[in-house]
Amino acid sequence: MSRQEGMIKQLSDHKLLSLEASLKKKIDQVQNDKKKVVKYEAEASEYSESDDKELFTHEIERHKNIVQISEKVCKRALEAVMMEQIMQNISDVCATEQSTALTGKFTVDGSDITAQDTTKIHARQRSFAVAGMANKFDFTFVLPGR
Repeated sequence: MSRQEGMIKQLSDHKLLSLEASLKKKIDQVQNDKKKVVKYEAEASEYSESDDKELFTHEIERHKNIVQISEKVCKRALEAVMMEQIMQNISDVCATEQSTALTGKFTVDGSDITAQDTTKIHARQRSFAVAGMANKFDFTFVLPGR
């Protein structure tokens, strides 16, 4: 990795951490908003005038929907950010002249959630290349005599 690529990666990692912190803060705010909605619902039940009560109840329901949507969006965005942080990017792997290239993870358990972006994996001249994740996969049948 070149110095420039390293700096770009470092900046990207910093931005992801910043975005993660911002999303967690927003999710905390949403939790507080949910508590406020419950409080307002209790207050609405005490209203005696039907017109005011109906208007207040309608506004509470609208706010409740906004809070639920906001929570869903923030949680999905946080999941995406966290997945991006642990994602593996594998590119430009080439096995040549009766060689073997293995990239990624190979003895992972089923709970591993690491995402992978694998591109440009090549095998030439009786070579063997594997990219991605494998769970207790035996490659010996593909590699006779090696």
